[in-house]
Amino acid sequence: FDELCPSYCLEQLYIRGYFGWQLPKWMTSKASVRLDRLTSLKLDGLPCCTKLPDGLCQLSCLKLLQIRRAPAIERIGHEFLQIQQHNGDCHPSRAAVAFPILETLEFTVVLELEEWVWEEHIQAMPLLHELTL
Repeated sequence: FDELCPSYCLEQLYIRGYFGWQLPKWMTSKASVRLDRLTSLKLDGLPCCTKLPDGLCQLSCLKLLQIRRAPAIERIGHEFLQIQQHNGDCHPSRAAVAFPILETLEFTVVLELEEWVWEEHIQAMPLLHELTL
C-alpha cells in the first residue's frame, strides 16, 4: 500500500479495511502535499492503526475528515495539527491555519482515544460546523 501513488487530481479518498499499524507514507506531512486537491477523506476500519498520519492538516482543500472504527488509536499528538508551508494552497491567506476549510470532522468508534494534544497557539478548523465523536 505504501507504493500506491494516487493522482494529484484526486478529490475524494475512501480507505476501508486497512490492517497496517500506520497509514501509508504518501499520507504523511511531506507527501500529503501531493494530495492538496483532496476535499473528502474517509478512513473506515483501521483495527491495527495506532497513529494518524502527520500533516493531514496541510490538506488545505479538505472539507470532510471522517475516521471510523479505529480502535487502536489512543492519542492524537501535536503533529496532527502541525503546519509546514507549501505552495498550491486553496486559500493562501489561511496557509498558517490547520484544516483551513474543514467543515465536518467525525471520529466514531475510536474507543481507545484518551488524549488529543492541542497547543494553545495553534489555529485550526475555523469553518468547522459539524463535530461527531
